[in-house]
Amino acid sequence: MPEHPACTMTPNPLDEFGVISRFFTDRSFYPSAWPSQGAGDDCAFLDVGPMRLAVTADMMALGSHFLENASPYTVGRKALAVNLSDLAAAGSEPKAFFLSISLPRIDENWLEGFSKGLMEEARRFNCPLRGGDTVKSFVRPGQAPYTAISIT
Repeated sequence: MPEHPACTMTPNPLDEFGVISRFFTDRSFYPSAWPSQGAGDDCAFLDVGPMRLAVTADMMALGSHFLENASPYTVGRKALAVNLSDLAAAGSEPKAFFLSISLPRIDENWLEGFSKGLMEEARRFNCPLRGGDTVKSFVRPGQAPYTAISIT
């Protein structure tokens, strides 16, 4: 009996880390000691004077990281939690975060729940919001609205 195709497939070389490795790791761009970790790692460590900063960025997209019917409160908490987890794994403590969010429309009820979950997680870890960006995402005819959230 032949094997199921999913059992014989080779890994896609252009998964998240394949894309980073192939397109975004031009090490010649950086001075020799900066960053001390970089593309491909969950956190980059930047030596800034006497300080060493850990920086991380994670993105969440509707359909990939949360479903349409997900609680906005839960989505808000998760958006920050995945970044705080990366910092903790690197032995670092959060100091602040930036939020960028792309929404197809302003839904006050969704934003109320999202912000409540996000800010509750921020208060829990003493990590204030310091900036970011909001944009309206373009919706193509015949396609579902698109929501993307990025925390740095």
